[in-house]
Amino acid sequence: ESDETEDETEDEYEEEEEEEEEEEEEEEEEEEEEEEEEEEEEEEEEASLEEDGSDPEPSKDVPAAVVLKPRKGKAKATPVSPAQDLSPDELLAASGDLFLKEGRVAVSLLQRRFDLDFQAACEVLDRLQEAGLIGTYKGGQQRDILLTQEEWQSKVAAS
Repeated sequence: ESDETEDETEDEYEEEEEEEEEEEEEEEEEEEEEEEEEEEEEEEEEASLEEDGSDPEPSKDVPAAVVLKPRKGKAKATPVSPAQDLSPDELLAASGDLFLKEGRVAVSLLQRRFDLDFQAACEVLDRLQEAGLIGTYKGGQQRDILLTQEEWQSKVAAS
């Protein structure tokens, strides 16, 4: 009698396990169907937008567009004169004046102000170093300005 009870209990456990497995499978199938329905809805929405010609709604994951406004105050430097309009001596004098006015030496200043490429701007820096206005290249550090405005003007006038 106890053997029969044990067999019945085991059968009940097996039936319960089978029922649980079936329920889990049904839940998984329902989830898959829901996902498929969502995908179909998205595809239909995209297709209707393409037919409609209107833009889709912005995604919530994408930040809104940023509108840039010009800074107030100091105006951006515009090229004084392209380098081809200046003689080499005039370019050298104007470059020296620029560095003295700005208080710093930078290749990018020459490139923007005189519309020079990098190589041409570096050649101007080399000539300014030979003329004694700026110090030697210090590997990424700013070059020193060695003359005052008056000293530079007198040197330019003498040449």
